[in-house]
Amino acid sequence: MNYRKPLLLLLSALAFWLFVICFPACQSSYQPTEADAQLAQKHCGSCHQYADPTLLTREIWEESVLPYMALRMGVKSEIAEMDSLNELELALEPPKALISEEDWQRVKNFYLALAPERLETPKIPPLEMLRGQFDLKRAQLFSQKMTNISCVKIDPKRNVVYACDDANGEIWMLTPGGFPKKNFGNQLAVSDIELTQKGLLVTYIGNSVGMTMHPNGFNQLVNVDGGSAQNASLLLTKLYRPTQTLSVDLNGDGKKELVTCEYGVDTGTFSVWYPTSDSTYRQKVLSPTAGAIRAEAVDWDQDGRRDLMVLFAQGDERIVLYRNLGNDEFEEKILMRFPPVYGSSYFELADLDGDKRLDILYTCGDNADYSQIMKPYHGVYAFVQKEDGTFRQKFHFPMDGAYKAVARDFDKDGDQDIVAIAYFGNYDSQTPNDLVYLQNREGKFAPHLLPGINRGRWMCLDAADLDGDGDDDIALGSHPVGLMPGGARTDWATGPGVIILLNEHK
Repeated sequence: MNYRKPLLLLLSALAFWLFVICFPACQSSYQPTEADAQLAQKHCGSCHQYADPTLLTREIWEESVLPYMALRMGVKSEIAEMDSLNELELALEPPKALISEEDWQRVKNFYLALAPERLETPKIPPLEMLRGQFDLKRAQLFSQKMTNISCVKIDPKRNVVYACDDANGEIWMLTPGGFPKKNFGNQLAVSDIELTQKGLLVTYIGNSVGMTMHPNGFNQLVNVDGGSAQNASLLLTKLYRPTQTLSVDLNGDGKKELVTCEYGVDTGTFSVWYPTSDSTYRQKVLSPTAGAIRAEAVDWDQDGRRDLMVLFAQGDERIVLYRNLGNDEFEEKILMRFPPVYGSSYFELADLDGDKRLDILYTCGDNADYSQIMKPYHGVYAFVQKEDGTFRQKFHFPMDGAYKAVARDFDKDGDQDIVAIAYFGNYDSQTPNDLVYLQNREGKFAPHLLPGINRGRWMCLDAADLDGDGDDDIALGSHPVGLMPGGARTDWATGPGVIILLNEHK
């Protein structure tokens, strides 16, 4: 009898199982040291808050985030293995390596050794629909291409909603019922509208909302009471993807300065622009870093001067207070910092706990970069201000891909409720929650779904008294560009683009 073939099969099977058993042991033989941890914190916390390895899965670190960290640090061995890089990515490589090849390998091994296989999923019970309080109105837009709304703004004075469609280059004026009142064409991508006494201060992020290294952004005052939105006064040009412009008198001279958030890509600033005698503006850069996404002007220290608070949402994610010292001078103070994987998306100031001090409502959920997985730390946060001016986290509502939240007294009971939207939601979930109402009940927020759930990919949200009945209504804008889950593609592409939730609270 020939025993050779069975013996070879047995040896092959034995070799396979030895590999299965021993390979993980070989992989786990590396044990991170304190020196490795310090090295990682030194290099990965040099330009933003240190990101702990447990914030992402091992697969995401290895295949996506670490290679782009290496690109930014100029690690030639890693860059050589990357696929063809585009213009934006090529601009990220520094002229000289910021870390040695040996130290980079130690940092990489440190992250891969400690990163989990998967992230925990927050346990959120199914939410009930809030019925009876809001009456849903579908906007009647007549556009050639699929509607992509980049900005919505409620104008209580004129009882209209401005809906800006960057795909069709249009700004619509809609009635509370969602019917078109006026339409302005030949518009670029609008990122923000501020209501002023002189008209609409409109910020154009550029030719589209897509990333670009070129300064295509600008802002202008638009007289919407005229026959055309082209009846406008151009203010600032050649801005790097501006996301907001504030008009505010910061030095008490009776003239309005312009405060710009230039989000940019790798280049951007947070600046104050002072009007000059020849109708131009003089720029004062408060921060030369990209990522400024939203600012508020408020007399934070109660000294009679308006201070500035701003959220930076790219790379070094942080909330910063610029205290107005007078004489056009500002003092910078970082109030909070977040790891760069958080994807900070919005903040606003509101008294969330009723103690007469301003608190911070914050969302994180931007999931368009190199770590596109659901993250348990995404969601809506309330940071309440303590007596000494510091903050503590009072509340976190997990919400995949949270993009914006606004605080208003929607039920007219004297406290602040919250409405939040998600742009990068978990649309494969059996219980989608891309539009949530957090009702304030004696200091605790009870979550409910709103009627517009899953009817669009909500990028835009505004709340104000649209119909003039004394309570705040809601406007939502859908921007379904990019990857869409299969089931939602048709619905979103043919959907209204804008929905209005009229507050019927009695």
